[in-house]
Amino acid sequence: LEPLIVYDADNEYTALVKEILYGSK
Repeated sequence: LEPLIVYDADNEYTALVKEILYGSK
């Protein structure tokens, strides 16, 4: 499943959302 957030405008926000969705690896 691809993340709904595809905006590269805010790297920090995207990274945060990814971390939450995928979990801290």
